[in-house]
Amino acid sequence: MDDPIRAFEGIKENVLLYLKTAFATQYPSVEAERERLLGAPQSFYQEPWIEPLARYLAIKPISDLTLDDVPGLNAATLEDFTELARCGLVGDYQLFAHQLEMLRNALRGESVAVTAGTGSGKTESFLLPLFAYLVNESRTWPLPGTPDRNAGDWWRSTDWRGQCVGSGGRLARSLRIPQRSHESRPAAVRALILYPMNALVEDQLTRLRKALDSPAARQWFDTTRGSNRFYFGRYNSSTPIPGYEFKQNGRPNRDKIEALLVELIAAEQSAQAAQQHAVENPSEADVVYFFPRLDGSEMRSRWDMQDHPPDILITNFSMLSLMLMREGDGGIFDRTRTWLQRDDSVFHLIVDELHLHRGTEGTEVAYLLRLLLDRLGLAPDHPKLRVLASSASLEPDDPASRKFLAEFFGRPWSPTQIIQGTLRPVPPVSGDAYLPAEPFVTMAEVPEDDTAAVDAACAAIAERLGGDDLAGAPRQRMKQVLESELLAVEARLLRASSVDGQIRAVPIARFGQGLFGPQLPSTVVTQACQGLLRARALCDAVSTSSLPAFRFHWFFRNIEGMWACTAPGCQCDTSDRPIGKLYANSRILCDNSADRHRVLETLYCEQCGVLFVSGSRLTLRDNGGWELLGTDPDVEGIPDRQAARFVDRRSYAEFGVFWPARQVPLHQDAQGQWRHPRFDRGQPAPARWDRASMDVKSGRVVLGLQQPLYPDGRWVQGFIFHLPTIAVADQGRYMALPAVCPACGSDYGRKKYRKSPVRGFRTGFSKLSQLLAKELFYSLPEAAARKLVVFSDSREDAASIANGMERTHYLDLVREAMYDELSTVVLGEGQLLADLESENMPVQQIAQRFVAQWPAALERLRRLTVDARRDIPEGLDEDLRRELEQRRERARQQSAEIRDRATRRLVPLRVLFEGTDPQDPTGPGFLIHRLKRLGVNPAGCDVLYQEYNYDGTFENHWTSFFDFSAYLLNISG
Repeated sequence: MDDPIRAFEGIKENVLLYLKTAFATQYPSVEAERERLLGAPQSFYQEPWIEPLARYLAIKPISDLTLDDVPGLNAATLEDFTELARCGLVGDYQLFAHQLEMLRNALRGESVAVTAGTGSGKTESFLLPLFAYLVNESRTWPLPGTPDRNAGDWWRSTDWRGQCVGSGGRLARSLRIPQRSHESRPAAVRALILYPMNALVEDQLTRLRKALDSPAARQWFDTTRGSNRFYFGRYNSSTPIPGYEFKQNGRPNRDKIEALLVELIAAEQSAQAAQQHAVENPSEADVVYFFPRLDGSEMRSRWDMQDHPPDILITNFSMLSLMLMREGDGGIFDRTRTWLQRDDSVFHLIVDELHLHRGTEGTEVAYLLRLLLDRLGLAPDHPKLRVLASSASLEPDDPASRKFLAEFFGRPWSPTQIIQGTLRPVPPVSGDAYLPAEPFVTMAEVPEDDTAAVDAACAAIAERLGGDDLAGAPRQRMKQVLESELLAVEARLLRASSVDGQIRAVPIARFGQGLFGPQLPSTVVTQACQGLLRARALCDAVSTSSLPAFRFHWFFRNIEGMWACTAPGCQCDTSDRPIGKLYANSRILCDNSADRHRVLETLYCEQCGVLFVSGSRLTLRDNGGWELLGTDPDVEGIPDRQAARFVDRRSYAEFGVFWPARQVPLHQDAQGQWRHPRFDRGQPAPARWDRASMDVKSGRVVLGLQQPLYPDGRWVQGFIFHLPTIAVADQGRYMALPAVCPACGSDYGRKKYRKSPVRGFRTGFSKLSQLLAKELFYSLPEAAARKLVVFSDSREDAASIANGMERTHYLDLVREAMYDELSTVVLGEGQLLADLESENMPVQQIAQRFVAQWPAALERLRRLTVDARRDIPEGLDEDLRRELEQRRERARQQSAEIRDRATRRLVPLRVLFEGTDPQDPTGPGFLIHRLKRLGVNPAGCDVLYQEYNYDGTFENHWTSFFDFSAYLLNISG
């Protein structure tokens, strides 16, 4: 990201724009005040923080390792180990101090845990000792035999299938040829890598594919290990295929085998497509490691791993728990237990992201690991068990950290077994105490797309910082100055991010003051920081910079609602509103020291924008009305599930809604009673809006009109939503929000889901996440391969985010596609017709765009213009003349309809769903065709709409109803 501060401001403004659009009211003063309120920090965002990425002390490349660095290995094994590690695991990069220390300690036979920040190479820290062990053990493995002729293509070989199919079309034997049936070395799990979630498993697979299945790694296995490989396999819900290969009667389970065949064909095609993409896009060569290759070190299926357990098994704790209980997976543990009886065998238990296992969940995982070790015949302190772990929050000198490790793994831990990342020392700062702000402020003000202005700003920075005598382009000169030892910008950046001598995340304001001085105004400091960070990004654009990289922390939260003083116009510049001052958080009374009033939550009608006040309902004795109170938070609930925060989940018994209408009468459609729905969809109840008055001091609401009115008195007149005939015991069955708006009469009572037009000023968790994700994605540079990962520590929240984002994205996509298709049709079709009539070809841009989306329309409209202009010669047969005249009349009529649509800009809604081509009336409409072209299910993402009942079965995926061959041909071409 080239300009993170500007990106943050842009995202903040776009969120505000969404809020302004989604929660619009009919009161301009309320809109303006809400915008000012939300625009201030602490409302739904905080000032961003900046943190330098930790730069760890590098010692030496792996090619320079000595025998002292790898205890237990001899010179030949060390050479093999370094060659393999350079094939894709660490390359020629220098090893960090903590990686080298973990390698030494692990090869001495110790269990170790590494703790360091993101990007510190923790994964390589535990993979290096594992690879060293495998390289050492594999020296004595017997050479593999010759694989079966169809071992590498049984899933697509018709000849092999013919050999397996017996009389009557039944399978005489299984189609599957075990992946490693030609090997004679003992198959067992040498290392079990455990992750808390599948997303991390996928990331680990990418690393292992690059390390063990790259072309260089394959060459290493062929030349140094006689084609023996270090096999690895993912074992989770994504691994094909669950179930048994054979039925209880011993016959092949044809359905399961066929399902595996389909999965392997799809995997092979994906790998081939990735390889082709890498060839065509050399900058994205690593895409080949995102997909498994069926002819390498990665295990293909569950059955292959059950037959011959992989050397490295990757899974999560949930799947491990299931594997320990299932008979079909028993062979994996039995073969590993048998292998552990060999003298030289060591089982590696690797647990990544150790800090995520806390509390009850951590206890369950610890007991699960003890069950695993017992199954393998190991005790927690067994000499053949080597524990390798990584964490972000362990301290060697902290007794609590050592206690956690001891209780989690069931064995004592010493401080030397916790290896911390060693940071590079911060260089000293000399010269002026602070950098000049002016040239960086200028850089911040320069438009990003103005190359000349950017170059001028770079030149100004170089000259101001003492680089006026340097040669080269402006950006190169600026880079040389910023990276010079004399200026010590690196040290200044790190010093500005230090807290008590430790590099930490700090607010942008504090960071800027540490760089440019505390005497500057905050706006100037922020602009100078923005310009400096832009200059830092430009340095990388010239060539990789030695300056620190940064991580930004942006803080956004849901808006939980909007609250307001119940006194109309209190502390406001206008009196045209039914409420007073707005507040971003709940409170009891307003802050008007001269005359304090009750503060209640504000609601609005999404149809007309009228405002309501609401709160928890307290029924008063002796028909004294109701007192509306501030909403109490549900402290025991999950944040996105708390009923108190969702007014549409509140019941009538606990929540009241008052419309401060003053002199405005009820809408005619809201007069009288309506049938108000229940939560359980039971018998509706009579409901109405009753004339009432509210005491702005106490929030008490009574039926009827009270005097004197505010501001002379304490009463505000309006209407209360009322269920007059429902017993107190049954009021909890009915929704608190009215089904009918009193101001516009909108009735939602018969709707399927949303039963009220009244809404709260609250942003949904998934909607805000989607909005932030979209804006973040747009802020990433387009030139790079843009990627965005959204995650949550809570599985429930992660599922909610994924589901909610998919749903809201689908709805947004449909809206955008509908608008785009309708505008293209209503304007493009008419313009294309006009161009064909005048030029016989599409000329205008909108016409060309219409043809690009609908190529068949060009020929159809061309035929239409020819038929409409057709001259009918004399002397024709009467039937032929009549037919030609009818065709000309139809063409002229259709042309007139197209012109009329373009002029009136009206188009039948059915064109979105139904085909308009007379030659193909059963074809899809514009919207369906657009979604199909995008590969999106037109019915949506609901699970019920993915498969349909057709030809007597529900196993018909929605994609089977469309022909995608045209798009596939276009892609391949």
